[in-house]
Amino acid sequence: MGEDFTIGFHQSLFESPTTTGLEPNAVDYGANASWSSRVGTIYGIYEVDINDETSARLQASHHYYEVDQASKFNNLFSNFQNGFKYAESDKTQLEGQLSFVWDENNKIIIGGNVEKISALPKTADLPTPYDPDQPSAEQNLFYGGTNNSLPIRFFSTDYTNFGAFVHYRNSWFERLDGFFGIRYDNNSRYGETINPRAGLVYKPRSDLTLKLLYGEAFLSPAPDSLLSISVLSLVQLMRKAYIPAISFSFRTRISNRKSLEVSRLIFLTFIAPI
Repeated sequence: MGEDFTIGFHQSLFESPTTTGLEPNAVDYGANASWSSRVGTIYGIYEVDINDETSARLQASHHYYEVDQASKFNNLFSNFQNGFKYAESDKTQLEGQLSFVWDENNKIIIGGNVEKISALPKTADLPTPYDPDQPSAEQNLFYGGTNNSLPIRFFSTDYTNFGAFVHYRNSWFERLDGFFGIRYDNNSRYGETINPRAGLVYKPRSDLTLKLLYGEAFLSPAPDSLLSISVLSLVQLMRKAYIPAISFSFRTRISNRKSLEVSRLIFLTFIAPI
């Protein structure tokens, strides 16, 4: 019985002036405005061969992202005032799978995952830096030009996702393989979904492979795409208009290595006034 355990850590830091890409008359170069962020992952992977036919894999990971609270813009869009930005997110995930190999022609994989996401997407322009040690509701920040009469709203989100799948592969003939799989997801925000996938792979000769593939998938929008705020005009604020977007994509593909592909994409946008 073989065992293998891996632990890892990765972090990236990014910093750039926020004057990049703007016309000279649209930015204050003396404001020393910059954007700084960090993103990282901590993970552990355990793999074991239970017997000659069965193996298991378990992975736990934590991912994080944060924009430094001192990040700011000072340009035409912020009325040449300091406009501070902040964003942060955390995702903790546990994944596991079991693989069974009955013989050289039959293999089945069963697996699942649980993940928890917590995020505060990119804020509106803030007159002072965001305080990460205080709850969003207690920041006591107001939109510029409103004489401290319109509090800044922060759109944070927390949700969980549970998924399970089964995947079966069979080599019927020397040159023909087939597979079938199905996945179930239950998202605390978007509900349940079941998505199948299937395919045939035919290799008539060593330099040519033909594939017939079908698959469906559910992809929840990232919190930043759904809730982040960039430039929001005072008219929009007075109307209290906020437009999130929810996108679903279904793709059917027929391809070989000489690139024949047919795609069908469906996008749904949801508009919700607040």
